[in-house]
Amino acid sequence: MRDISCKVRKGDGFTLLEVMIGLAILAGVIMVVVGSLNYHIHVADHNRTVVLSSILGRSMAEEMRLKGIPSTREGDFGDDFSRFTWNVHTSVDENLGGIERVELIVTGDREEVDFVFYTNGR
Repeated sequence: MRDISCKVRKGDGFTLLEVMIGLAILAGVIMVVVGSLNYHIHVADHNRTVVLSSILGRSMAEEMRLKGIPSTREGDFGDDFSRFTWNVHTSVDENLGGIERVELIVTGDREEVDFVFYTNGR
């Protein structure tokens, strides 16, 4: 009768347990990387919104300096920046000789950037 035996050589390949442990470690690393990537994408989007709000606000403030305070106290920045809106609040401080305090608030994607400047009331 023939001997039917399986010969297993030691040192060839990995055991099932070693492969499963390796896959578990790899899955953990992938989850950390994806979580970090998601966080950094959110931070970059937030920074983009704040920078755009700042640029639009400075532009609006310069326009107000040149043309005066607009008669409408709120508005948007047109079709190109439809996500962004602005509001203007003014108050006069009689203790400072009638200097007008102008507060410009630019809002975009639930983020607000405030600009405060003073004029001589012209």
